[in-house]
Amino acid sequence: MLQPIAVRKNGLTDTYQIIAGERRFKAYQQLNKKEIPGFVFVCDDGDLAVMAIVENVNREDLSDYEIGKAIRAVENLFPSKTKLAEACGFQREDMYRYFSFEELPSFLIEKLDENPRLLSRNASADIKRVLSKIGPENSELAISILKNAISLLEKNELDQTKIAQHISFSMKQSMLELDETITKRDEFIIDGLKIGYISTSPNGIIIKFSSGILDKEKKEQLQSLINNFLDEIIHKRKE
Repeated sequence: MLQPIAVRKNGLTDTYQIIAGERRFKAYQQLNKKEIPGFVFVCDDGDLAVMAIVENVNREDLSDYEIGKAIRAVENLFPSKTKLAEACGFQREDMYRYFSFEELPSFLIEKLDENPRLLSRNASADIKRVLSKIGPENSELAISILKNAISLLEKNELDQTKIAQHISFSMKQSMLELDETITKRDEFIIDGLKIGYISTSPNGIIIKFSSGILDKEKKEQLQSLINNFLDEIIHKRKE
């Protein structure tokens, strides 16, 4: 017994409710001990919940994922998240990192339920931030990349602090490869000489001519031609 358990009086009865130290209490029961050292505190339900969380955090018994769930469970006992953070001794920003777990994809929540120490709150917050920047049209690809990253993490082939970076890099590579496969490019060739090209992709149309092909006057004529062409298209759409 390194530290007495913490209890509070249970109403008007002669019983007590354990605030912190339930495992120590059960160990004493298994040893058939009739008494256990303890401190008696006067506290309300909010105090009770916070003391239990702080006790476990200080003893490093809880993972970040479990702490996040514990904080959410007592959130309604406090008038605001700021008061909740103050009561738990957390910075408000850090408390939101604990909350980031619940916004992760469902497959990852299931893995955390099985292994709560799989991710830290910082890794979770980074993953949430990266995923929030990805549009719904690419969400399936992002989830696939995340699943691969978690698989590498479980094999100790990827550090959890690198998962968000892995997602960002893999998304960029995949999008570049996708653009390359669906980009159409036609070349301008005169007398067997390539003088430029026009390429079409989901991002738009690009027309490029080799240096020296067009002088200033020809550039202005081409720009005027394109402007008139686009102006005609826009007017037709308005009609």
